[in-house]
Formats: sequence, C-alpha cells, structure tokens
Amino acid sequence: MPAEDRAKDLAPVRDALRAQAAPLALQLLRDRAAPGDDAVLHSQYARFAKALAKQLPDLPELRVAFLANATLDHWVDCLRFWLLLEGFRLEPLIVPFGTWPQQVMDPDSELYQFRPAVVWFFTQANDLRLDTYQPAEVEQRGADLSGQLSMVSARLPALLVVNNLPAPSSRIYGNLDGSMSGSVADCIDHFNRALPKILPAGSAVFDIRHLAARFGLDRWEDPRMWYHSKHPFSLDAHGPVAFSAARMLAAARGRARKCLVLDLDNTLWGGVVGDDGIDGIQVGPDGGAVGEAYASFQSWLKALARRGIALAVCSKNNEELAREPFLRKRGMVLDLNDLVAFKANWDNKADNIRAIARDLNLGLDALVFVDDNPAERALVRQELPQVGVPEMPVDPADYVRALASGAWFETLAVTSEDLSRVQAYRENIARSEAQARATDLGSYLEGLEMRAGWGTVDASTLPRVAQLVNKTNQFNLTTQRYTEAEIQALSTSPDSWVGHFSLRDRFGDHGLIAVVILAFDGPTARIDTWVMSCRVFSRQMEHFTFGVIQEVARRRRARYLKGTYIPSPKNAVVADLYQRFGGRSVGDPADTYTTWSFDLEAMEPMDAHHIQDMTVAET
Repeated sequence: MPAEDRAKDLAPVRDALRAQAAPLALQLLRDRAAPGDDAVLHSQYARFAKALAKQLPDLPELRVAFLANATLDHWVDCLRFWLLLEGFRLEPLIVPFGTWPQQVMDPDSELYQFRPAVVWFFTQANDLRLDTYQPAEVEQRGADLSGQLSMVSARLPALLVVNNLPAPSSRIYGNLDGSMSGSVADCIDHFNRALPKILPAGSAVFDIRHLAARFGLDRWEDPRMWYHSKHPFSLDAHGPVAFSAARMLAAARGRARKCLVLDLDNTLWGGVVGDDGIDGIQVGPDGGAVGEAYASFQSWLKALARRGIALAVCSKNNEELAREPFLRKRGMVLDLNDLVAFKANWDNKADNIRAIARDLNLGLDALVFVDDNPAERALVRQELPQVGVPEMPVDPADYVRALASGAWFETLAVTSEDLSRVQAYRENIARSEAQARATDLGSYLEGLEMRAGWGTVDASTLPRVAQLVNKTNQFNLTTQRYTEAEIQALSTSPDSWVGHFSLRDRFGDHGLIAVVILAFDGPTARIDTWVMSCRVFSRQMEHFTFGVIQEVARRRRARYLKGTYIPSPKNAVVADLYQRFGGRSVGDPADTYTTWSFDLEAMEPMDAHHIQDMTVAET
C-alpha cells in the first residue's frame, strides 16, 4: 500500500482513540503499520502511542534507561509505539546527552534511582574515537566499556543491551579498508568481535550493524542530522531499528514465537499436488528457478527447526497425497521428521491451527502461520488474532526475506533445551498416544517410567533458568519476570533459594523444565516464583516439585510456607494449585490475588509416587 494511502487510512485509528476504544485502535495499527514506513508516518504512530499508553494503563510496564552520546528522543518515541504492539507500555529514561559515564559511576544518580529493567548502552563508532586507527586503542575503549557494564550489573538487576557498530559508508583507503590492519573498518570489526566476550552474564548485543547493512549504509548515515541535532542515523531508519528493538525486548520478556505452521501447495512447493500429481509440482533443481526458490525456502525452514522452532503443516488436502512429496519427491529439503504436527484435511484452517496448538500444548500467541493464499491469511487473522500471520509475496524467491523480516523468532540465547525442542515435541505426541492407549491415568503415568532431578542454579543452568522464568506463561503462579543478573543475585543471597528441576522418561529427556524461587523471612518461606514447562503438565511433576519445596523450606528451618496466585490471561490452569495441595487461604477476599499458607510441621511430605529414581542435589 503506498504511503499516501496508508496515511489516509489512519482515520479509523483516530476515531477509535477519540471513542476511547484503545484495543480497537491497537488492532487497526497492527494491520496498517510496517517497520519500513517513512519518518512522517512513524511520527504519527508515535503520537498515537502516547495516547494509547494513557488509555492502556494496565499493560505491563517496561522501564528502560538509554545511555548515549546522541539524540534518542525521536527513536524512543518510535520504540514506544512498536512495544505497544508487542503488549508493553514503555517507561523510558533518556539519560541527558553525554552524561552517562558520570551517572554510571554515581550510585545515587538518576540512572540507579530509576530502577530500570533494561539498561541500553547505545554505543556508536564516534564513542571509540577511531581517528587514531589503532587496534590497541579500540581494545582500551572496549575495556572501559566492560568496566562500565560491570558497574551497572553490580548495582542493578537489569538486562544490559549494547549496540555493536555498523561499518562506515565512506572509506579512507577504499577497497583496501576491508583488509588493512588499523583501518576504521578493521577497528570496527575488532570491536564487534570482542563485544560479546566483554559483556556480563545476562547481557545482549543489539545487532545494529546488520540493520544498517539491510537499510543501506548511504541511506543510514545522515551527516546533516548528526551535525545539527546529533541523531545517530537517518530519520527513516528510526522505524526499522525501533521495530527490531521491540521484537528483541519482547523476546526477553517471553513473547517470542515457538512454532511455524505451514501451508503446502504453492507455499512449500509450486503447484497443487492433488491436481498436478507428485511429478507435476515444482521443488528443487528439476523445477527450474521456481523449484530452486521453494527448495531454498525449505532449507531456511529446516535451519529454523534445527535451532528449536517447531514446524507444523496445516493444509487443505488429502492427507495421503499431502505426505507423498515428503516421502518420494526429489528436490524436497524438508522431510516428515522435520515436522511436529501434520494436519491435511478439508477442515477450516483456523480450527486446524487450534488443534495444532492443543497437540503441542502451546498458546496461540506462540504460533506463526504462513500461507500463499491471502483469503486463508485473512481468515486466520480474523478468527485467531493471537497468531502471527505475515504477508507473503507472490514470488517464492522472496519468501525467506518476507518471513525473516518479521523477526518472529527472536531470542537472547540458545540453550540445549532449545536445540532439542523439536524432538521433545515429537516425544510429547508419542506420550499423548500412549495415554490414549492406557486404560487409566495411573497405569499411563507408571508406564512413563519417569525420573526427576533437581538442584540449585549455577553458571551452566542460569541461561535456561532465566529463559523459563521469562517465557513461561501458563504454569506460572505469579508471572514474575527476572533477568539473568537478577536471578544470579538471588541465587547468592542468604535470604533466597533458586532451584531448577528436570525430568526424563522412557520416551526421552525433557531437560530442565521447572524453576522455583523461594524467599525466606524468619519462620516463613515464601514461593516467590514457580514456573513449569507446559510439556510436563499433569504428570505429577508439580507434586514432586512441591515436595522438594517443602524439603528445602524445612532444611532452612522454616515453619510456614506461603504461596501466592496472581491471575493472568494465561495462567488459569494453576488457579487452584495451592488449594489442591491443602493450603489454607489467608488473603483478603477483596484482593485480586489469592494467598495460601501451609504448616510445614503439621503436613506430610508431598508424594509423587509415579516419579522414580529421584536424584537429589545439594541445596
């Protein structure tokens, strides 16, 4: 849609805002706004965002402090807009221009009083003073930055984000700049390679280098805007950078997608297998340029599966015909082992997507749906607004770019559990089939031959523990979120305990699937956080975990155990957990949450008799 038409089409958004219909306005903006929209449109989105933030005070607040030697106000306004589309209300602190080194050193500064959840070091090449062209000088700048990061990490339990650096569009030595030691390009490369190694645990690199390259370095740099007002890049780049930043921050708060649901005909191959037959569809070298484009798309999807993104099929097709290309068609890259669910029938695609979510025990907001048919995309958007539905181009050669540009699957870390997740989904389906064959729940659980273990968090488990705390929405009693730095601080505090739990059975290893954080205050142990992967619901793992909680609390000489349930849109599955475990309600009936108390001396240890060979770790 041309920018002029899109600008005219914002009238319904204004009408919704005037009518105080903020959710409608938000949905209208989701349908209309694109990261590549120009600066004029983004200035309008920013104004909408400020009005929306006032009308949506109950959205989760995200406090972010920005440290820069540049003007970030316009960019932060864009970021506020894109974070609203992710479901967060930005509360920013832009540290005054050029003062951040002093604020980092002063423990009483505005930075620390603000108590941000994220501290963003908005570094630029200018900060390195690259006029010296000396790698040793660059190393010293990196060491200085490392010290500043460590200082903030020690004083704030926040996620630290640091920009890497884009290459300059103009070069002193021309082509030689790319290979000459001591050139500006070499110094920037040196800094970028060193950056991940100097970051404290739980930090993240924001890959602005890649964004600048995609945008185009000549368009990225705007010398007039820099010299007049110290804008770090051109105004038209504000939108794409803010969009990517919002996706990354949302992923850090548990909002990344986990499953990609795919159509088949004219999406994974050219043609319609039911009409053209297996020999008539186009994929791979035998299908010419079109076939190669589809094969390339499949290769990209296979790489997604290897990093832990589940792939599922949702196609209007005869199932036997739909499976045939995966079994017999030369040129196919994907095979049936790459897929965790396969729905090929003539049912409504929205209904099939619901079924896929149920089979995988995922929320609809964890899914992205890809289909070449605009009518099917429109249907799913209308019936399942939680599902991500990217617009797909006509030419399959552009499929990878179209899907990648949505940044649907952002992550701050890749854990061993991520890499084995696709296999874990398959194992879960095998367990479901075993349950369907079992005569009763007890015999099913006994037949799983479950073995559980637990321990306290350490450097090797910290990334996965933080990931579970921030990404788990269903089995999450308080929906409390913590950064890696916060969890690390809690793990070393004498007044708290951070434990992790793992489970395996005859079908496979679930890995680390639950986290508990206890806070101790005199005779009382309080369950601050309890999260568990949806993969192990209703298998007595919650009983096993609660038994360990009792044991740890008793070892710490606690007499009472307290737990709170704070309702959220997704955690109703655990609303009565403490009640089922025999807790006594001690909260005020007027509260929006419930609090439960357990007398550790009076109650028996919780028994999970279907979980065998329990490995007990030190507390």
